[in-house]
Amino acid sequence: MVWKRLKRWWRLRTNAARWAEFSAWAQGQGGSMRLFPDGRGFALDFPSHVGGALRIEWGGSTRRYVVGQELRIRHQCGLDPELQLMVIERTLMEALEREVFEAYTDTVKTRSDTDTPEEMRWLVMFQKLGGDVARLARQHFGVLGLRRELCTAWMDPPFEEALHYAVQDLKLTGRPLVLMCMRSAVVLRIQMPVPDLHAIEHLVRLVQRAGRSAHSIYLTHDPVLGDSLWRSTAATAWTPEGNSPA
Repeated sequence: MVWKRLKRWWRLRTNAARWAEFSAWAQGQGGSMRLFPDGRGFALDFPSHVGGALRIEWGGSTRRYVVGQELRIRHQCGLDPELQLMVIERTLMEALEREVFEAYTDTVKTRSDTDTPEEMRWLVMFQKLGGDVARLARQHFGVLGLRRELCTAWMDPPFEEALHYAVQDLKLTGRPLVLMCMRSAVVLRIQMPVPDLHAIEHLVRLVQRAGRSAHSIYLTHDPVLGDSLWRSTAATAWTPEGNSPA
């Protein structure tokens, strides 16, 4: 028992030193850093972040389709709680579509709907944006929502440009990434074996841009689309790491 406590203490101390730059960055932005209890990940919280509270977690994956470690970002930016939109890396989208198809067409298998992550169910339920999205974005991502008009409104030039730079700067091709508007927030999940401050800063900007573009839907498209489009599905795409700090 004592040996286990010593090992845990040493791991926490070692990782605190290893991730000092993330702690300093968070403090410089008015946030704070906490290590997961097992010392194998961390959370950065920015409760007073411009545009809404921001939480960043790096640690073990909470999705089967992300192998190893992942980065999760949640920006509580005050979207309509029923607005549901998703950008998903294309290779991942095609793999999940095959998995969902096999699961729902296999008469031998029985599976609870709540066992399927929300992002996988959206692939079946929601409409996919086609030729309306820019060529580069279409090559690397799928865009889905309750209606194609919503997707088109979301994919405004600033958001498409942000996705373009993310592909170039972060080399996203073939790398699991999901970005969703849901429950008043923008949520991002991406495979990240080792925490990278430059990449985290870039992804935070991408999440912020996604939120601003989603807000613009209300300003320019609400009279056409109407409140009847905000429908809800029950599940949770943001599942904090089991070792997350309380």
